[in-house]
Amino acid sequence: MVQTLNQIIRFVFVGALAVGVDFVVYFGLLFIAPIIPIPLSKAISYISGATVSFVGHRSFVFQAQNHHPRHQILPFIILYASSLIANNLANQVVLNLTQIKVLAWFTAICTSTSMNYLGMKFGVFKKSQTPFTS
Repeated sequence: MVQTLNQIIRFVFVGALAVGVDFVVYFGLLFIAPIIPIPLSKAISYISGATVSFVGHRSFVFQAQNHHPRHQILPFIILYASSLIANNLANQVVLNLTQIKVLAWFTAICTSTSMNYLGMKFGVFKKSQTPFTS
């Protein structure tokens, strides 16, 4: 129980850092380069946050660094590609309904975060993976 709670706290911390990167990149692109289409800005920001997420979740949250990263990268990319689609779709739907960019961004993040936690815990960084041997 305590181990699970600690893992959730670490997940939230790393997730908040990744979301912060997503937020800064997304709104930075909207402000600095408004000619970039919103879905492309969202994709760029999401990939930036995903990079922070992989490193942080792999090493700090799920302590899966004893497994070779090449066994984790493809499942992570598949998970994040799926989440990117859901994230972008949620963002666009809420934008179309409300025109409130922050609400659309927040809804997109909540959607993809739920998918990512479950996918990382039970897929990408699960304990039963083959240990790293070099």
